Amino acid sequence: MLLPPSVIERTLPPGIGHNSSNYNCYMYKWTNVENGVWYLGIKKGFLPEDGGEPYWTSSENKEFKKLIQGNKPLFNVEVIEVNNDYKFLQMKEHKMLQEVPNIKTNPATYNLSYGIPPIGKDTLPSDEYLEWFRGMVDSVEWVDEDNPESVKALKKMYTYQVRAKDNPFHIREIASELGEIGNNISNMKPILIFEGVGELFGFPPGSDVVVGKRHGLMAMSKQKVLETPTCRVPYEILEGKSKYFLKALAGFDNKNSDKIKYNSDYEDGAKLLVELKSETGVEPNSTIAKKQLKTILGLKGWSIKKAIARAQSDIKTGKKGKKWKDYTRSELETIKNNADNEEWIGRYMSSGQFKGQTVLLDFYSDNNPKNETAQFRKKLKLIIHHPDVDAKDNYEANISAWKKEMMFWLDSKGFTIDIKNLDHEIEDTKNNYIEETTD
Repeated sequence: MLLPPSVIERTLPPGIGHNSSNYNCYMYKWTNVENGVWYLGIKKGFLPEDGGEPYWTSSENKEFKKLIQGNKPLFNVEVIEVNNDYKFLQMKEHKMLQEVPNIKTNPATYNLSYGIPPIGKDTLPSDEYLEWFRGMVDSVEWVDEDNPESVKALKKMYTYQVRAKDNPFHIREIASELGEIGNNISNMKPILIFEGVGELFGFPPGSDVVVGKRHGLMAMSKQKVLETPTCRVPYEILEGKSKYFLKALAGFDNKNSDKIKYNSDYEDGAKLLVELKSETGVEPNSTIAKKQLKTILGLKGWSIKKAIARAQSDIKTGKKGKKWKDYTRSELETIKNNADNEEWIGRYMSSGQFKGQTVLLDFYSDNNPKNETAQFRKKLKLIIHHPDVDAKDNYEANISAWKKEMMFWLDSKGFTIDIKNLDHEIEDTKNNYIEETTD
């Protein structure tokens, strides 16, 4: 292949030039031998050595183009990778260029941008956009400090839950701390609201959606706080962005926590990856997905692996747009009382605290002649609720053996047990922001 006067040498990966067909795109790099300034690019198609059209670069850098078109031998050109996945190379290029700070003005490279992520700027938020968004939120540019909003009114707004589940313990922590300082909320961040994008979350067109500081709002409600500042992101900032883009922004904001911090866990990560796959087709174990977990939720090593495995399982079973359901004590008591009658003993139990002995004791107590309240019932309806994924998985892995062990004793006494598992997932959006916790 004929080299232009500005190119000293052009190098290729091994195996090129023999009508190879195991690739359909490639990545190349130009390096100025005098000052080390470089340019990175990718191209669809075959190299000229394998029947492709001659190609050098499509850079819009005027300085770089002028040097390429000149007669002075300045550049080494290297084809650094061939591949059959153009999206992979797009992401790789994007990732490599992101290591260069202020790329448009950085003298180390002729590149003027960070490249194009494979699923588009309005579908997948870049690191730069996320950092800009955080800076805007922190600057209180979108906060009207002179006009706080009613906590009661905020509770009634449409909401999106970033987390895989609410954390009652964390809510009680925040509420307790608020109580200690007279319900002063000056150390708490404003409630984050996205204006006008409700339709993307399944709500009426043009509606506003509360997307951040949910636990803080729930704690304020518990403590009867009257008003709180809000951070309202204008519609023009969000217009044209995908549903996943907006959910990623909400998740990223949750990293910017208040004084009492609730760290993201792998369940939150799994939920994000399911959304990513559903909307963009990006697989949970891809480079893009892993980077999203790190950037948006701050997950690392083991948590990333667990999130990927959980997301793959949820995708396989068709789960999406769900969050974990935490039952209050009053809800469980109501369910138990509805099951309890003249024929059946009603009992609820956490799968994380399941014990066959407790079931046997219920039968013993209700059939003990010495017990004044005994009703001598032979049937028990056991209602199981799952506090988290690990408890559920452990319960499901062992329930068969437990039932076999229990029935050995129950059958001999003429006892019957019916086990009902409560739904552990609900939609991640609802009209009311909070149901009051009573436990």
